[in-house]
Amino acid sequence: MKQFKHQLVELPSLEEVYIDGKRHYKTPEGNVYPSVTTVLSRLSSEELMKWRKRVGEEEANRVSAIAARRGTNLHQVCERYLLNEQAPTRGHMPDVLAMFREIRPIIDRIEEIYAIEAQLYSDEHKFAGRCDVIGDFDGFSSIIDFKTTKNEVDLSMDKVKKYFMQLSAYSMAFEERSGRKIDQGVLIFGSVETTATCIMADLKKYREMFISCLTPAK
Repeated sequence: MKQFKHQLVELPSLEEVYIDGKRHYKTPEGNVYPSVTTVLSRLSSEELMKWRKRVGEEEANRVSAIAARRGTNLHQVCERYLLNEQAPTRGHMPDVLAMFREIRPIIDRIEEIYAIEAQLYSDEHKFAGRCDVIGDFDGFSSIIDFKTTKNEVDLSMDKVKKYFMQLSAYSMAFEERSGRKIDQGVLIFGSVETTATCIMADLKKYREMFISCLTPAK
């Protein structure tokens, strides 16, 4: 089993608060900022709406609940693995073990790790959030996120673009907090129905897309 090198960057802790049911974070200075996912929830997803209409609300809710459970459990296994725990999959169901086996060779491309489950915020742009991993991936400093999917994914999909907007926000906040430059965003997709996928992207254009979402349309 790979032993990951940790060069952890000291980052402040944030307090999670909810306003009108939406997640926000309170910074050490007392500022309250919307989470990255709260900001991005303002974007409609045509793909998602079409899918919900096609399968019906009850089935859509059932599938979404299963996906959320799998996503949470896969994140937990990946976090344990990156922390060099000896039995990261202990206590998890076969579907999660299968996904982890598929993505493990991709995870092993991570070299030095700067942060795991990092809480980040930007005073410049007034948002906050929590990202999965920050570290070197294939030799480039990267914001890394784990996702689950039922189908094959590619960069043309609306949801993948939205994910990279999410990573671009984390990259801006991390650079502001640490002074370290981020080279790329990395999405690692685990699946029980298709092969594991890794998509990398330059985050520059996605930063502008995310910033445009910070002011709700009137």
